[in-house]
Amino acid sequence: MGGCRCGVPTVKDRFGVARCCCENFCEDCCNGNAPSEWDVEILLADSACQTCDEEAGGVFTLSRISDIICRWSFERKEPSWQPECVIGYAAYGDYIYDQSVTLEVRCVTETQYRITATINLNRQYASSQEKRKNPFTQQDYWVDTYRGIYGDQHVYEGFVNFNDFICDEQIDYVLNHERSSYLRQWFYNPTSPPFGPDPFTAFNIFNLTDTPPHGERYEALPNAYWRPICEPPATIKITGVP
Repeated sequence: MGGCRCGVPTVKDRFGVARCCCENFCEDCCNGNAPSEWDVEILLADSACQTCDEEAGGVFTLSRISDIICRWSFERKEPSWQPECVIGYAAYGDYIYDQSVTLEVRCVTETQYRITATINLNRQYASSQEKRKNPFTQQDYWVDTYRGIYGDQHVYEGFVNFNDFICDEQIDYVLNHERSSYLRQWFYNPTSPPFGPDPFTAFNIFNLTDTPPHGERYEALPNAYWRPICEPPATIKITGVP
């Protein structure tokens, strides 16, 4: 019974101190000390949106997902939650419409956990403007856009030995930012820029991966500037709630 196999509950799986945690057999995550909730502190700063600090950041209480052992989640979305992205721009349908936070404690070896927190934030607008660059003159200009969709995902991760991490005893445990990914999509009229017809498509969509801090960035391939919906912090804090 020396090793662990995913989905095969061996004697070591069930009764050993250093037990495995696999996707199909994960009842031992947190070594029997799984909290009913986690409080996750996320201090988001304003970026593309002006309401991040007040509306999208703070302390989130994640509840344990009953049918997925070792995972906790929080979500809020429209229509009950849709804060303005840019103050005074509500008439243009510019708001954050969905936010979710998940936390997983998974075994990656017989003696070590991987702790992963994922933050998803989504924004949309009916009409707005996007900043672009004329590829020939290198001059910046703005185009009128519509049906914009932004999606940001930030992943925080940590690795710790079993003996150093009793889940329901953790207070303000720090997870470091690992990676971020971004989706940007909008439509615009290619004949209207101030420097004449835009030589590119009337539909922009791009995905990219980056790490904070961001500020404003320019992507040459889609010929567009971008910023995160909300600037993600370098670290977040998690607290187990028995």
